[in-house]
Formats: sequence, structure tokens, C-alpha cells
Amino acid sequence: MNDKNPIRLGISCSGFLKNVFLLVTACGTAHSQIQYSSDFESLDVNNSSALRDTSWTAYANVFSSGGAYLYGYSSTPPIGGGGFWGVTTDQAGPAQGTQGLVVYSDYYNQSDQTAGNLVEANVFQQFPVFIEDVGTYEFRFDAKAGNLVSPSKAVAFVKVLNPSNNYATVANVTFDTSALPVTWGTYSIRFTIDAGMEDMILQVGFSATTSNNLGSGVFYDNLEFGIAPPAPPVITQITKVGNVVNVTFPSESGASYDLFKSTDGMATFNLVATQPVISGDGTAKVATDNAASGPSAFYRIRRQQQATTGN
Repeated sequence: MNDKNPIRLGISCSGFLKNVFLLVTACGTAHSQIQYSSDFESLDVNNSSALRDTSWTAYANVFSSGGAYLYGYSSTPPIGGGGFWGVTTDQAGPAQGTQGLVVYSDYYNQSDQTAGNLVEANVFQQFPVFIEDVGTYEFRFDAKAGNLVSPSKAVAFVKVLNPSNNYATVANVTFDTSALPVTWGTYSIRFTIDAGMEDMILQVGFSATTSNNLGSGVFYDNLEFGIAPPAPPVITQITKVGNVVNVTFPSESGASYDLFKSTDGMATFNLVATQPVISGDGTAKVATDNAASGPSAFYRIRRQQQATTGN
């Protein structure tokens, strides 16, 4: 997906840069970690450039039917045209509002579509990566099936390109959206930006690939990209000796944990008061229920909080 994307990136202290894409920066101000969100409700559906005007970028890659890369090209398609994207007004769900995004292949490219080549359309937001951006992020989005016809393929992606190495892809995490149900669901991708990605380019978005003009559309809405919430603790082992149950789980430094128990088939969970709050330190911890006299029970570990540090 747009591995060959010829992005050019530069920053000037006037806060203006001018190359393939336009970005704005404020010199001398503190940088915050990358964040993006959109529910598409504010877009003017009568403005054919509404997506481009809100920093969405369209880029296509073309492959042979056997998967060999042929070439790539940037595009400035109008919304609702024959390629890349549209803004929907008739796919509303309880949490999706009136407008949303639909992503599909580039059907303007008839020479490759009719030749049986694979036309991969990519639409994305992109951001320069600074050292302050290091951390684990989550890309959350609502999605549902469109008119995609197999073997067409659709994915959500988060990737990093290295402009110092011919824009090679150094990380790429995807979520396959090719076979979603026809009802809205919420999906997510976790992605870690590390220190080695400084001065590279982050892209967050969707792609759709097809040939022979087969359907490839998928609907998206309620996009959120930002620092990921802490992952819930996962129980790795439960042992019972007599009336004592030990619950083992990994911990995080600065976090605190409680043990909860259910004896009614998980209808309700109650705090195991005899187990004091457990402080995490990055090692495996054991929570204990000293009154496990019943024939069966279910257990949960609750992560209470993340301690914060400052100067």
C-alpha cells in the first residue's frame, strides 16, 4: 500500500512548507503527540474537494495480476466520483450521525482495471514523527460492509515511511475490512512509534484493491487516532488448593490492581475484599481468594489507575 508514495517533507520557521503535501508547523512551540479524529459531519458534501481540504490524501499503486509492482500515482479525485472516496449521507447508524466515509478502488483508471491489473487506492492522513511522539497508539474506527465483491480487498492501516531511504515502509500494521458484516461495528489497530522512527512519516487510513471493475467499497466513520488506553490485564494462570485460589497476571509499573469474583455465571462480579490492592512493578503478580469454597467461580483483574510522574 503506497510503499512507493513519493512524499516530500520539509519544515520552515515561517510555519509553512510547500512540496507534494502542505503541512503547517509552529516553530518554537511545544510539540504534542499525534492525534486525529473525525466523524465527517462537518464536511460540505456539495464541495467536491472537501476531503482534500481537510488534509486527506489519495494515492494509488498498480500491480500485475500476479502481484508485481508496476507503478504508483497521486490523485486529487472529487468526493463521490469514480475513484478513491466519497462522503455518504445514507448509511447512518445509532452512533454514526448523518455523514461518513466510503473508500473504494480507482475506477477512473480504466486502462488497468480492464487489463486485469490490481488497482490499490489508498486514502490517509499523514503526520511527521517527532521524538515526542514515541508511544503506543490506537486507531479506532467504525466500519461496515459496502459493495465489496471477492476477491477485492480492503484494509485499515497504520504505517511509517522513511524519507531518508526512498520512502521505504519501515512498519505497517493492518486490519482486514474485506469481510465485515452489513451492520456497524467498532474496530481498532494498536501501533507503537519508537525512537527509531523520528523524522519519518506516519500514515493512518484505508485502502481498497480490485481489478476488472469489481466492487470494492467499505463504509467508515468515527475515526480516532491517539495514545492508546492501557491494555487490560490478562490472567495467565489460575490454581486452586483447597479453598485458596491464586490468580496470576502481568503487571505494569505504576498501575494498581483489584481482584473480582463471580459465582453466578458472570452475571455480577464482586470485589474480593480479603485481597489488598496490588501495586504493579512490571513483573507477574498473584492475587489470592482465600474463601473459594464453592464448586466454581469466575475471576477478573481490574486495573485501577496509572500513576503519573512529573518534574
